[in-house]
Amino acid sequence: MRRLVLWLVIGGVVALVGYSAVAASRAQRPSLPSAPAPQGPSPSPCRVPSYDLSPSGGAVQAVVVCTAGGRYQISVEASAEGRRASGQVTVRLLKDSPTAVSIPLAPPLPAGATTYSVRFQVRGV
Repeated sequence: MRRLVLWLVIGGVVALVGYSAVAASRAQRPSLPSAPAPQGPSPSPCRVPSYDLSPSGGAVQAVVVCTAGGRYQISVEASAEGRRASGQVTVRLLKDSPTAVSIPLAPPLPAGATTYSVRFQVRGV
């Protein structure tokens, strides 16, 4: 009987020490907050495979292809020779159908500019 009590006391002490060690290690470890999934803008179903600046510098001609038909707002930011311009149009596009779009720029970029950069944003409206 004494042996049984002794084993129970020893087992209880070991369990208590083990529990205390686990609790202490959890208290020292910083808890990581659960990060929500990124909520950035969803990728556009459209792409602009080709574009060109008009010779007058007053518009960007682009070909737009969308994987879903519907109304889209196409915005453009362009720069050439240190000047910036922007413009936007709203058009109806058919699914998987390349469509030529002309986007007027304000203010116009220099006529005949050969080096320019263009950035497009296409979103459903």
